Order: sequence, then C-alpha cells, then structure tokens
Amino acid sequence: MSLTVEPISDTKYHLAEGPFWDHKHQNVYFVDAFVGDIHQFDIKNSKTKTYQLKDLVTIVIPYEDNSDILLITLSNQIIKYDTRNGNQEMLASIALPIEGKERFNDGKIDGRGRLWIGSVVNGSNGIVAKMGNLYKFEKNRMIKMSEGFTISNGMTWNQNYTKLYFNDSEDQKIYVFDYDLQNGLISNKTIFVNIKTSDYFKSNEYPDGLTIDVKGYLWTALYGGSRVVQIDVESGNVINSITIPSPLTTSVAFGGPNMNQLFVTSGNEGKDEYKNSGQVFRITSNDPNFKALRFEQYFNPNS
Repeated sequence: MSLTVEPISDTKYHLAEGPFWDHKHQNVYFVDAFVGDIHQFDIKNSKTKTYQLKDLVTIVIPYEDNSDILLITLSNQIIKYDTRNGNQEMLASIALPIEGKERFNDGKIDGRGRLWIGSVVNGSNGIVAKMGNLYKFEKNRMIKMSEGFTISNGMTWNQNYTKLYFNDSEDQKIYVFDYDLQNGLISNKTIFVNIKTSDYFKSNEYPDGLTIDVKGYLWTALYGGSRVVQIDVESGNVINSITIPSPLTTSVAFGGPNMNQLFVTSGNEGKDEYKNSGQVFRITSNDPNFKALRFEQYFNPNS
C-alpha cells in the first residue's frame, strides 16, 4: 500500500476532534474542543471558516434537511446551532451527578439519523473512573443506554448496522455491542480489543476516534501513539499502521469525492516541539480498498 500523509492546513489546533465529512458540500467539519471553535474546511479551495462558541464543543454534525444548521454539544447540552446568525437552541442536556460534572464527548449518527454520544465525568481530582455513559438522543430525549466508562470516545457501526463499536480511551478498550437499528437498541456488551493486553499496541496508546472502511475493517486514531491503525474485526489484530507526524492523534473520518481520503485530527496540548502537532491531516493511497462504503450520516431531527 502506497500512502501519502499531508496536513491540509498550516494551523495548529489545541485539540482538533470529531471530523465529519459533509459530502453534499465537500467540506470537512471538525472542532477545537476546549477552545470552543467549530471549523469548516472546504477541500476545493483549501479555505477554513470558523464559528466561535467559547465553550467545550465535542461534535459537529449538519442537519439532514438543512446544512446551515448544525447539531453540536456545549459541555453537557445538545444544541441546534444556526451558522447563518449564530442562534442557539438547547435541545436536551444531561444532569450533573454527585460524583462531579458530567459532560458530553464523542458522538455519531446511526443509519436512522439518531445521535449516539458518550460522556465523561469530571470530579475535583480529574476524570472520575467508570462514571461515563453512552446515550441515545431520540425524540429530544437523552436516554442512557450503557454505563461504566471512563473516557467515552469514538464509535462506528459495521456495514449493516448489526454491530456498534465504541472506544473507552482511558481504559484502553474497544467494546462491541449487538445493534438493533430499527429500534435503536444495544445488547451483549463485549470487550473487542483490550489494548493493555494486546501485542499490537503500546502502553501509551489510547483509542480515540473510530471509523470503518469499505471492507468492514475498523480504523482508530491512537492518542499518544502518533498513528492510526486498521483492525481486523474478526481477530482484533492490527493489519495496517500509518504514522502521523503528531503524537496526539485524535480522530478519523473517510471523505473526499470518492470517499477515499482519510482525514485525521490531532492535538497540540504541550507538544509544541513537534512541527505538525495539532494539525489536521489527509491520507491518500493507491489501494482501491482504502475508502469507505458510505457517507457520514447527517442528523435527522425527526428520528
């Protein structure tokens, strides 16, 4: 496999995250999470438009029926954000538990247009172990679907939406659930990959963003590992590894006109000594299987 890894802009972001490929307009959306910015990168002219929210923002997903409207998070709230005038409408929120302040983290849309999103609980001494949750946002309600995570993170579904894969970064595990697309239900939570005990990973690598390719293999960004890896869904083995010139690789999303470009976000938290840390990268390949089968799912407000 011949590969090219290149930054798509010169900007170094504090913590670029949550890339979303908008195939209707050939844009890549992503967030600079703790800065509170949403970025819209037009790959045709290599220009970036920025929306400043001034609060923790972890996802950005256009509405299915109007791409001027974005579904975003602000800390513990789900927000409908109008890019034309900056108007914000809170759609739902999660409560603040006794153990600390719960806030949203990574999320994605399933094949029916529903949002699934994880959470993290911040206590007085940092992140509280095993207190993060996985939620479904449906009919303007947050429904807790699973619990016991430390840093809930990237997720993706297999080709026919019968499996949901889900990362817990801090615990260094990739989980898999059986998935019922019609009813939006999960069951049979299982550890798919335990990075702490796998020979394919290093102790300082934490699974972050997650996506799937045309052959049904998983791709995950390894925070701290300076790489993204392709994982066989049958064995859990790493079958390809691509080095990224930024140690804090955060997330991945296939895009481009033919869905054969892999966009990789990264962070620059205390990594100024690395020339490319915090940049957003694009990976291209001559391998015809280096692509995704489907476009990113937009949010359906009627789901």
